[in-house]
Amino acid sequence: MRAALLDLDGVMYRGATLCHGAAEFVRFARAQGIRPFYLSNNSRSGPEVVASKLTDLGIPTAVEEVVTAAETTVERMAAMRRKGSVAVIGSDWLSSQLETSGWRLAGADAEYLVVGLDHQLTYAKLQMGVDALLAGARFVGVNKDPVNPIENTLELGCGSIVAALESATSRRAACIGKPSLRMLRKALARLRLQPSETLMIGDSLVSDMVLARRGRTRSALLLSGQTSRAMADRLPAGHRPDLILEDLAELTAVWTAAPYR
Repeated sequence: MRAALLDLDGVMYRGATLCHGAAEFVRFARAQGIRPFYLSNNSRSGPEVVASKLTDLGIPTAVEEVVTAAETTVERMAAMRRKGSVAVIGSDWLSSQLETSGWRLAGADAEYLVVGLDHQLTYAKLQMGVDALLAGARFVGVNKDPVNPIENTLELGCGSIVAALESATSRRAACIGKPSLRMLRKALARLRLQPSETLMIGDSLVSDMVLARRGRTRSALLLSGQTSRAMADRLPAGHRPDLILEDLAELTAVWTAAPYR
């Protein structure tokens, strides 16, 4: 085991509060020669924002140790040979990065619709998205996570916005973030590791654990975010992760008692 691939929301922090044992686990991992690497479905910003937040919370993090779904979406769109118009339901960062990469921001007449988490979501924006899709726009969802763990609750996630538009138009979005393998491949290339040398640590059954199965990494499901013990217990045998633990504090304790090799 040479790297820990860590989800963020519900694993490292909830909103502006660190999860139990998060800082201690990262220190433990580094001391063991295990590289922490953050693989986040964050659909609102790039790795520099995440690295800065972790550092401010007391976990020094380099930009090179982070991959986000928002960043990966912009890179995927930027790599297209022909760039036209794009409508965005999402953050200002997502819109500005797409525009900087050569796309022209538009509305319902856009050739592409890109959907991320939008804290200023309105009915008018949803209607614009419906109109764009009914007119034939290509449909890109940054991720399909239905919720995000924040302090004391779960907030509506990017995936719920995507699902509303899918339901309204009978169109299916292409998903760029987890459980798509794009982010994992990028992380493994940067780490220069094989999947079997990594442990995917996440709180989501629909993104983190599916990615671990598809990507053939080892897996640890934490119950500190959006998944309850009852949900974990209902998993069929073939979908059960290698470890099911309460939080990173318990993972540190288990790893210390019996090194996870």
